[in-house]
Amino acid sequence: MELKTTLSGQTVNNVVREVGINANYWYAISGSKDVKLKRILPVQLWEQVILLFRDRQNCIQAVDNGGKMHSYPVQEKYGIIWVFPGNPVLAEHQSLPKIPEYDDPNYLKLCVSAHFNAHFSICNENAMDVFHGYRHQNLQGWFDPALIKLRQTDDSVTADYQVSYNNLIAKLLGSSNGKVTKKVMTVSFRYPHLVNRLEDSSILYLMRVPVGKTESRSLSLLFLKSPVPQWLSYILRPVLQPVIVHLLFLRSLKQDIEMIESEQENYLKNPQRRYVEVNPAIHAMQRLTIRQYEQYLQSRKASV
Repeated sequence: MELKTTLSGQTVNNVVREVGINANYWYAISGSKDVKLKRILPVQLWEQVILLFRDRQNCIQAVDNGGKMHSYPVQEKYGIIWVFPGNPVLAEHQSLPKIPEYDDPNYLKLCVSAHFNAHFSICNENAMDVFHGYRHQNLQGWFDPALIKLRQTDDSVTADYQVSYNNLIAKLLGSSNGKVTKKVMTVSFRYPHLVNRLEDSSILYLMRVPVGKTESRSLSLLFLKSPVPQWLSYILRPVLQPVIVHLLFLRSLKQDIEMIESEQENYLKNPQRRYVEVNPAIHAMQRLTIRQYEQYLQSRKASV
């Protein structure tokens, strides 16, 4: 269903800052490289500790830490460990996000993880809200965003923004000729993860890991289209990857973390505070987040 894109102030529903997760989805909870043989890795997913380890066949296993040795459906794909913490019967009916660029040699792949002292809803809204990009003006390539299309389904919200695009990375990767150009940035929140796509220039897959009411993590895969031949891209990759990650991506991420944690602190100081949000994509995302949690609670009651 298509929604209006008009920017008009609406009061935020603070309930979204307290809801839990719909556990009947696959969650990316660790990088594959972090789970080693003969080692147990405890990982927390929504106030629940899950133990990850590799069996003798080097296959990933996931069990709870409650003494009952309850096992979870688990998959290893895209260099990520995915766990299904909800009703295991439903696991086969939910698919992992599709990441076709993962093995595509035409893309430069960057892997980044992050930690936030904030509720996952605040983190997700930050990723959806392209309008806050003015705070990254010295780091990012796009500016002057305009929301041009907004649509939703039962489990997703997708927003198209028109942005002006031109910076050092754009020139380096051949996405710009030095002039300001217009591109469409699509941000899709397909519960519980996000994808940010800037036409054919870059794709960011953002896997959210809700840890608790005031703590979240993320595992991200960023793919940048390379204009150079594959053999040259292969040679330059070891140099470009750390430069882009450390000099640009992580600096922008640091600014996001500061904004996100500041919002969480303000909420904790006054949970009853009412504030206005003008981006309709954020309101649609909040409604979806609340609805997914309510659906999960209803499904648990029905199974009792």
